[in-house]
Amino acid sequence: MQSVPLLDGQSFPFQEPSAHRPTVFVFLSPWCESYLATSRPAVSGSCRRVREQVSTLAGVGRARWLGIASGLWAKREDLRKYRNDYKVAIPLTLDASGRLFREFRVNDVPTVIVADSHGKIVQRVEPGDAQGLKKALDGPM
Repeated sequence: MQSVPLLDGQSFPFQEPSAHRPTVFVFLSPWCESYLATSRPAVSGSCRRVREQVSTLAGVGRARWLGIASGLWAKREDLRKYRNDYKVAIPLTLDASGRLFREFRVNDVPTVIVADSHGKIVQRVEPGDAQGLKKALDGPM
């Protein structure tokens, strides 16, 4: 796969070696924070923490970012609402078929995968690792 369509209609290329920056893939669900707030507060909190960390770290410009939303119980409209409600500034795509989740072997949200500028996966941050994303981006890439 070379690229994916974004919510705004543009295309996001998976590799951009000329940029000499890693790409951070943030696997998420647009309903995680709100729907799971009472039934699974730890998972909801993890989704919130990762969203907040991504918001802070993406502003630094050390990496390219892509939010990949699960198509499970979500449509493009839900992802747009999530982006607007939570002021998500990174590019977003809806993985309606689940193909990206399967290809990257993501079973839980939020999961973050860091790939170097050539597309090699160099770091994987699983749900519940509160400081994993910051550590992954602070280390050598």
